[in-house]
Order: sequence, then structure tokens, then C-alpha cells
Amino acid sequence: MAKKTAVPISRRALIGRMNRALAARDEQVIISRGALAKDAVGHYWIRDNRRNCVVKRDIDLEDYARKMGILQEYERLNN
Repeated sequence: MAKKTAVPISRRALIGRMNRALAARDEQVIISRGALAKDAVGHYWIRDNRRNCVVKRDIDLEDYARKMGILQEYERLNN
């Protein structure tokens, strides 16, 4: 039986993929800077650029990308 290996994808590349897919809805993945921002919305969050508001707080990049269909089953987020 063949051994399954996962192709590592960098965090920056995954965020780029997600932002290109979210651009159709005028949304963007944002990385929080500072302790106050991380406490308020989490480390990664999605912003609606048209209304300038938070769409989704504290997302898990890998899980959200899989739900969006961006990250394939043979790919994994490289930590």
C-alpha cells in the first residue's frame, strides 16, 4: 500500500490563496497585530472590505481553507 504524504503549504501562500478567493466577495483574511486586537478578534479573522466590519472572528486557517475548497486533502499547512 502506498504511503500518503502531505504537501506542505506555507502560511503566507495559504493566506494568499484565501484572499484571492475571498476577493470575489470583497473580503480579506487579516492577521491581528498586538495583544488587544488578538483578544478582540483572534489571531486570524475575515474582514468585509466594503462595509469595513468583521465577518468571522478567530478562524483556523487550515480548517477554513478546507471548507472553502482551497486546501486539498493532500496538502497541509506547514507550521
